[in-house]
Amino acid sequence: MSFKLIIVESPEKAKLIGTFLDSSWKTIASKGSIVDLPPKEYGLSKVDNKFHAVYVLNENSKKIIAEIKELASQASEIYIATDADREGEKIAQDIVNEKQDGLLTES
Repeated sequence: MSFKLIIVESPEKAKLIGTFLDSSWKTIASKGSIVDLPPKEYGLSKVDNKFHAVYVLNENSKKIIAEIKELASQASEIYIATDADREGEKIAQDIVNEKQDGLLTES
């Protein structure tokens, strides 16, 4: 059965939103930020004389990312509904990047 997927930041939001939707929807939480700066590096790389931030998957996020990818591969539509603030925008972009395979490195 095909379903629509909603990705939010917190498990509480995922659970609450799920109570309003029928069985054609599934919700999952990223549990906050999924990436961080590398623990033993500066987190910068220089490309074409410009500095770029380097991020790695949080150790705690690997399981949730695997779950999101699994659900996303089965979903007919995906909605990323993070908070409307800078952190939420960054989390949403990181989820999109991870979904596109390989724009993030694993620590």
